[in-house]
Amino acid sequence: MGVTLDSINLDGCLGDNEIELFLLQGYFLEQKQKERINQHLSVCSACFRRYIELRMFHDILFSELRKPISNRVRNLVKGLQNQHQE
Repeated sequence: MGVTLDSINLDGCLGDNEIELFLLQGYFLEQKQKERINQHLSVCSACFRRYIELRMFHDILFSELRKPISNRVRNLVKGLQNQHQE
C-alpha cells in the first residue's frame, strides 16, 4: 500500500514519501492539513531540511525537463533503441 494524501501522518515526523506527496500534490489537501504540515515543518528541522532537499531536487528536475533535448542525446537514445531492438 502506497502513501496517499489521506494517509499522511499529521501527528509526527513525515517520511520522504509523505514530504514528496505534499510537495507534488499538496494543493489537494484541505487547508487544515496543509496548516498542520506547515506547522510541523516550521518546528522540526529534520523534516524541514528533507523538505528543502526534495523541493530543490524537483525544482531542478522540472527545470531540466523543460529544456529541449540536444541532438547528441537524441542520437544516443536512438542508438540505444537500435541496440535493444537487435
